[in-house]
Amino acid sequence: MQRTLFFIAVLLFFQSQVKAMDTQADKAILVDLSTETILLEKAPDASMPPSSMSKLMTVYVAFEQLNEGGITLETPVTASTEVWRRWRLKGSTMFLKAGQSVTVEQLLLGIIVQSGNDACAWLAEAIAGSEDAFIVLMNDAAQRLGMTGSNFTNPNGWPDDNQYMTARDLYILAKALIEQFPEYYDMFERRRFEFGTATSNYNNRNPILGRVRGADGLKTGHTEAAGYGFTGSAERDGRRLILVVNGLASDSARRSESARLLEWGFANFRNYEVLKSGDIVATAPVWMGEATGVSLTLGQDVLLTLSRQDRAKLGGRITYNSPLLPPIEAGQEVASLTLESGDGEEIELPLYAQKDVGKVTGFDKLGAALDHLIFGATPEAE
Repeated sequence: MQRTLFFIAVLLFFQSQVKAMDTQADKAILVDLSTETILLEKAPDASMPPSSMSKLMTVYVAFEQLNEGGITLETPVTASTEVWRRWRLKGSTMFLKAGQSVTVEQLLLGIIVQSGNDACAWLAEAIAGSEDAFIVLMNDAAQRLGMTGSNFTNPNGWPDDNQYMTARDLYILAKALIEQFPEYYDMFERRRFEFGTATSNYNNRNPILGRVRGADGLKTGHTEAAGYGFTGSAERDGRRLILVVNGLASDSARRSESARLLEWGFANFRNYEVLKSGDIVATAPVWMGEATGVSLTLGQDVLLTLSRQDRAKLGGRITYNSPLLPPIEAGQEVASLTLESGDGEEIELPLYAQKDVGKVTGFDKLGAALDHLIFGATPEAE
């Protein structure tokens, strides 16, 4: 028969209990990266114009090319006359000049710090030969990353009804930039980019740099259709949060709301190592085995992001077919641990036998059967 054991488990948390915080943004998501726990979400899968936050995908493709050796930071770039004319004074610009030679690193900083539309187009042409070919690379990368709500038609987020993303996809993209390219990620932390003459020195538009402790990325965005948006991240005391907001009414609203949500996330949640790999969670009875029971262990650490208010309210259960039948091998999956919240949210984890348990034979088998007849069922799990 299947046996379920209930136990009290303090320090457990399920994300459905922490969505009470509201935001002025139309779309938003706030995630603790260590556990991928969603601390807040608002229409995270709704399609939206991503404006200059699209540039994060241009940067992602460029970082991939750097890792693959297709380009280097020192690779010189001079754009075609066509690309220069198309983007030279269109929206945010790096003010690149016709025939000018710049490096890949300068273009990346021009994108990250100054949000240059022209820098995106120059870099796209340098990497793929044309903007159209680069857009294919952008959409291919989105597919590989699992960004199911995104489509790109240009490298810089210029308004286009067919260019769209979701807040969740921007989180996925920010996570990939942070985790896959640590050697380049510090570009997002640059407060100032000095390029050319003094009139071409740029300050980073990131609204949380110097405002939120631990802030180190990533990218703002704004168009009339999209409103003011931001994809940002901060790391503090071993925790990293990623925030995406869009649809805010002003630059000041974006600045204050981004800081407010990140500070709320750091202040109200902590990461707890609830259980460790190898911990003995319970002992399950064994029928006709060389031992009457076997310890059940976890095969992974359980790190959860917990609300300080709700962490002691939740519990869990262990489920297995009782009694277990030998032979049992050490490391064999024989049970499951389900961590559960009061409203039905669950996380299920496999449990493994700690040691081998062989079958009994001969008189030992007879003795085990007599024990069962005389004393009843095999011992309960602890």
